[in-house]
Amino acid sequence: MPALENPKHERFAQALAKGKTADEAYDISGLEKVICEKPVGFYVYALIDPRNDHVFYIGKGKGKRYSAHYREFIAGSVTNSAKFNRIAEIASSGFKPQAVCLADGLGEWPAYSLERALIKMVGMEALTNSRPGQMSDLEKSAVMARYGLSRIMPFDQWIAKKRNSGRWIVSPEYDIDLYWSIVRDFREMAMAA
Repeated sequence: MPALENPKHERFAQALAKGKTADEAYDISGLEKVICEKPVGFYVYALIDPRNDHVFYIGKGKGKRYSAHYREFIAGSVTNSAKFNRIAEIASSGFKPQAVCLADGLGEWPAYSLERALIKMVGMEALTNSRPGQMSDLEKSAVMARYGLSRIMPFDQWIAKKRNSGRWIVSPEYDIDLYWSIVRDFREMAMAA
């Protein structure tokens, strides 16, 4: 599995995957524990069960998304039964889940990407997340572009053409500009034919 870009996030996720508590994972990783209060831009957060200090949910949000889970519980809105039940158990013990920001000040795409990577590293079985994260609209567009282009010519050949043209490609899977460059090239080829 590829390492996360931030080694502190990597160590934090690995510690959680080994069953460590949130405080133990913070100590191991060197991350600063930041309670979500006024996160900036898009952010990635974790919900912690205060009864045992275990992370039970990882999410991405903007604004006060981190507190929406408890508000949904109070309203009786069940969008994820495992998460709802965990919050109900916490509330019946007289506590509320603790929301901590793992990273903030992110753009939408990096927030989605970090959320997915953390969920994958920690493992769905250790969390109440119902999905392994989502893709941003930009990422969805890139996947659609790749699929459409690969129906015409294998995508690796498109990448090779770009490399041969002198364009440096760091990561073809996530280089959004690359997809649109290839789409423009294809459009020009189609117009010339």
